[in-house]
Amino acid sequence: MNEKLDDVACQYRFWKHLGKYAPEVREDLFDRDRSRMWNDVEWSARWERFDPDNPRGTGPHPAALEWCDRWELPDWCMVRAEHALMSPPSRQLRTAHVQDMDRWRKAVRYSFYYYMKPPPFEFRMSLWPAGSAYEPLTKEECRERILMAATKAADEYFDKHVDTFGWFEREEHRTFDEHCRWLILYLFLGLNDQQIAMMKDPTGNLNVNTVCARRKAVAALLGIKLPDRRGRPRKYQIRPRK
Repeated sequence: MNEKLDDVACQYRFWKHLGKYAPEVREDLFDRDRSRMWNDVEWSARWERFDPDNPRGTGPHPAALEWCDRWELPDWCMVRAEHALMSPPSRQLRTAHVQDMDRWRKAVRYSFYYYMKPPPFEFRMSLWPAGSAYEPLTKEECRERILMAATKAADEYFDKHVDTFGWFEREEHRTFDEHCRWLILYLFLGLNDQQIAMMKDPTGNLNVNTVCARRKAVAALLGIKLPDRRGRPRKYQIRPRK
């Protein structure tokens, strides 16, 4: 694993992908909380006694603790789960499923990583240069002028803001995300390395040992203990959904 990758940033990338590629894991968290949601007073008391060096030893939310133990995840996942549970369901979102996805996403909103992104792309132009007289344009001419100017503005925006931005380099970002997905498929969907390799490259050119090594590296970076067996069983099938 590249040493330039930031550990905390990787945790938040994993959290995002866990909710996307293992929805049963995400849903299991909120299902455990339906009947015992904490109020603001209980959450305030929780964060007053919170110890970042010992989060499970300072009275965590029981649903978050049970969920973390159920899926054999590290304590930082339990803390993220608590932040997700603390986020109230949005009344603007009509279904519980969509509300849960929104709450899962908000689990990282208290970190500056949530806000680290280039500034908005803003684009304004005049179809008629300063000092020039108005002249009628056809729709095609109007579109051509706008697209040419927008393309130039987009290139400048990329060079100034996107290409120079990053606690994640683009290639590192894509590589880590891919390896993160492999780990999730292995742990929570019951796929073995051969199946993951074939899913990624049906031609068979992706070496199984590469998949194994990369998912292990991601697990080590995230503090996730890998099982001795070839993959965790599909646990969400053991506990029937309500």
